[in-house]
Amino acid sequence: MILRGIAASDGIGLGRAVCVREESLDYSAVTYSGKDSEKARLQEGIERFNQRTSAMAAEIRERVGQKESEILTGQVSMLADPFMLSQMHEAIDGGACAEAAVDSICTMYADMFAAVEDELMRQRATDVRDIRSRLLSILLGVTGTDLSALPAGTILVAHDLTPSMTVGLNKENVAGIITETGGRTSHSAILARALQLPAVLSISKALELIQDGDGLIVDGGEGVAVLSPDARTRSEYLAK
Repeated sequence: MILRGIAASDGIGLGRAVCVREESLDYSAVTYSGKDSEKARLQEGIERFNQRTSAMAAEIRERVGQKESEILTGQVSMLADPFMLSQMHEAIDGGACAEAAVDSICTMYADMFAAVEDELMRQRATDVRDIRSRLLSILLGVTGTDLSALPAGTILVAHDLTPSMTVGLNKENVAGIITETGGRTSHSAILARALQLPAVLSISKALELIQDGDGLIVDGGEGVAVLSPDARTRSEYLAK
């Protein structure tokens, strides 16, 4: 099966799929503990987010480059916006737990940025969604996906390739990247090119069509992926 997307990072990779699916961030069981307590939980979560993000930025700066690390330091700056924080506090004053405040305000900002025509502004929507998911994970005590021990020949399949996912990633074991979103100028594309990994982005419903262990070919120059290629197709791409 031929899957078409956006050619984001040149090269050809052959391997087997490892699908990265988002952890559940359901906070419906969290009870409101009062505005002072919820604001303290939020502040503690933000401080832990900033510490982790700064450490990740330092690692990416060393392993990948300064430009790529600035994606993460930019997230710290966004979360330091006093207006965004005041809106989260207002939500808590209205009876929302810290998780609900983060979810509602981050979603509002992400939707606002996503509606703008400018591509750079739309990337801020990606940043805010990453902030939302990682801050919710901290508040809920959810451990993120560890990509440090991927088997050799991995084709990484994800909704989006975020900077936090690349921390600890052994690129020697990754043959290619497929995402459901992103374009030529997106964070995913910038990171894939910096890591020198073939990547095809914006393949619709990739995580529905592809299962762990499926054979895959990624052609980052043509913007196509081949799902479960036959022997002849594999031979053709191996020759390339």
